[in-house]
Amino acid sequence: MKQVAWSVMICMTGVLLVVSGCGIPKEEFQAEQQRVAALATQVKMKNNELEEKEAAYQKCLQEKDSAIGKLKALGEETSTLSAELTEKQKQIAELEIIKRSAEKRQKALDDLLGKFKALIASGKLSINVIDGRMVIQLPSGVLFKAGRAKLSKKGKEAVAEVAEVLKTIDNRKFQVAGHTDNQRKKGRKNPNWSLSYKRALAVFQLLLRKDVQEENLSIAAYAEYSPVAPNDTPENREKNRRIEIVLLPNSDELPMASLKKLKN
Repeated sequence: MKQVAWSVMICMTGVLLVVSGCGIPKEEFQAEQQRVAALATQVKMKNNELEEKEAAYQKCLQEKDSAIGKLKALGEETSTLSAELTEKQKQIAELEIIKRSAEKRQKALDDLLGKFKALIASGKLSINVIDGRMVIQLPSGVLFKAGRAKLSKKGKEAVAEVAEVLKTIDNRKFQVAGHTDNQRKKGRKNPNWSLSYKRALAVFQLLLRKDVQEENLSIAAYAEYSPVAPNDTPENREKNRRIEIVLLPNSDELPMASLKKLKN
């Protein structure tokens, strides 16, 4: 643009020189000089305007590139946030399922405590949550004589009362489990396995006779290998000698993590 301005000025100067050599009056020559100078000033101003516009244009290009970069970064950030939101929503949904499962387990426990309230108060049984399962615990001292697997009269009465309650619990399976303390005669065979099984079987058979559905029952024997207290005092060993009726959880009461493990 500066070259254009100088070219115009050179041309105009040349014209003035030619005009001055042709005998034109001084006044006209001076007027022409002023006109040429004015034109040169206009050309310079236009040239400055063009330079400003060029600078503004370059600035716009830079801002455009910056905006495109920011837009790209914003798009990537939006994608990341969208993925995080999806994951959070998934976690919330899983937590809601776990919450509902926990509420169902708590309601089942509350209902169970209510139904067994009288038996709990009489000391014939207790109810606990062990490894996430509701467990009815009946001390062997209430059910059997020492070292025996035949139900005593009081034991039969206690199991019969339990059976009446179990029959009112719908859609639930029960496992009758026998447990002993660690006291046994030394030998190759451990008699506590047989004793814990026979005691569980005796309770199982009485429950059947009291019309608890067979398909809802199973048997387990643990001998001394699932204690609830250290076998270090007579009182603790008495706690370990027990029959447990475990209320097996339904699938909708299991946490999602457990369900996924089972599925996999």
